[in-house]
Amino acid sequence: MSAPSSLAAIVDRLAERHSVPVAHVRAVVDVESGGKAFTEVTDRFGRKLLWPLCRFEGHLFYRFLSGDQRDRAVRQGLASSKTEAKGGIKNPKSQQARYDLWRRACEIDEDAATAACSWGVGQVLGSHWRVFGLKSPQDILAKATAGLEGQLELIFDYCAAFGLVDELQRGDWTAFARGYNGPAYRQNKYDTKLAAAAEKYGADTPEVSAGMLRMGSSGARVRELQRLLNRTGARLKVDGDFGPNVKRAVVAYQKAHKAKADGVVGPETWSHLEKHLQGERENLTSTPVAELPNVGKVATATAAAVTLGQAKEQLEAAAAQVGGLAGKVAGIPSLANAAEVLASGLVAVAGLVGVAALAYAGYEWLKSRRTYEGVAA
Repeated sequence: MSAPSSLAAIVDRLAERHSVPVAHVRAVVDVESGGKAFTEVTDRFGRKLLWPLCRFEGHLFYRFLSGDQRDRAVRQGLASSKTEAKGGIKNPKSQQARYDLWRRACEIDEDAATAACSWGVGQVLGSHWRVFGLKSPQDILAKATAGLEGQLELIFDYCAAFGLVDELQRGDWTAFARGYNGPAYRQNKYDTKLAAAAEKYGADTPEVSAGMLRMGSSGARVRELQRLLNRTGARLKVDGDFGPNVKRAVVAYQKAHKAKADGVVGPETWSHLEKHLQGERENLTSTPVAELPNVGKVATATAAAVTLGQAKEQLEAAAAQVGGLAGKVAGIPSLANAAEVLASGLVAVAGLVGVAALAYAGYEWLKSRRTYEGVAA
């Protein structure tokens, strides 16, 4: 590794290069680095190495391979068509185990293995090498291995490549968090951590006007936006999530109509988009209950209620049959009574499940009617 620069000097260079306030750069550095850029691992020769933090994605390794190489990786437990969340390859907790996993994968295909890992404090995927204009995934690893400055440069390379620099310039932490951290940014409190860090370094709190949609917004108005953009030629999934794909479609639409191309949907952009409504009273914000994201849970609960009801009927029939034999075999009447009690219990449980299913469906419907514009506080 090259001689390290001071953190202040690195931040100043990045701020100047991307025209981003120093306080905003410091906020990203603080939240992403967590005070640790490298870990010590032992290579196969027993040597101690300082290695950038990494995460191995077995489903990506699977995607980047084919034929015999893919079969070999699957047999060795290095690749899977499923993500970790859906039962695929587990990413080990220790960095040593992750390094070992990457090294074993390199024996099959070094480029694919490196592309399937996210590297450094910003956890930038090696597969982004083409977007960054680099020659191979190894160039991303080389930057991550070079030092903290290289790792921070990767973060800002990502921001530049995926259109997040303007959010950084504005200090729009909700939008930046959605673009960099993904849909779960609110669960991780990523936006509020960034806002707090920026405030700590003296950044002004950006003013966010009500009624504006941008990355990080979600809900009914975003669905309306997606449907209107689709009528102009975009091909967006109507899910109420204002993510990078929606921003790109908004920017393209704004450029086509000579509006300010900032990816933020305000009165000017709405005035253009509303021309695509089919009648003044058309409502594109609602979603049918059958199309709600969690409707499967409601259907499962309802099916469970039906199954319990059927079981109740079968037990009642059995109780009647047992009662008919009560005079012939000693002890049968108590068994019949037990069946009747159990049947009555199933009736109550089935009723509760049915009510819970309806209540959950109602909650999902009400939630679908709301809009979260997104303000990091």
